[in-house]
Amino acid sequence: MDIGVDLDRVKEVALHLAQRGPEWKVLLVGPTQGTGVRAPIIRRLSRCSNIEVRDPMPLDALTLEETLAALLPYRRCSITDAVTLANKSMQLLARGLPLLISAMPRYLEAPFVVRLDGSGGTAGAVSAAVERFDALQGPIADYCAANAPESRLQRLVST
Repeated sequence: MDIGVDLDRVKEVALHLAQRGPEWKVLLVGPTQGTGVRAPIIRRLSRCSNIEVRDPMPLDALTLEETLAALLPYRRCSITDAVTLANKSMQLLARGLPLLISAMPRYLEAPFVVRLDGSGGTAGAVSAAVERFDALQGPIADYCAANAPESRLQRLVST
């Protein structure tokens, strides 16, 4: 099974969240790589009862009121080495969600981007997202405002 998602990292996050309490869960939406990918993912993650895998769906179809962060757990490879911002990042940020990422060494550096593969590891990244959730809302809103389609158009026109 060749997918970009680091399933070992997902399990690591799920196990850490399970230690925090039974209400802490991981929701994986997708995958979008094809129909043959979903079943192997579910099999690999089945030991973690706090992981739910759903079919691909629009972000607007998800209830995010109890969501702490968006999880972007990619494996390190030449493709992820080039990523500076994942496709859904702006949509997730617009909903006030900090981003928990792995791999992607060129990814946006900002206070609301927390590295699962950083010096604090998974536990440190999750703790940082929990403890700083409220404090990150201002920087997230500022970043979204500065990078809204209207602001990009203004910069393009003035150039």
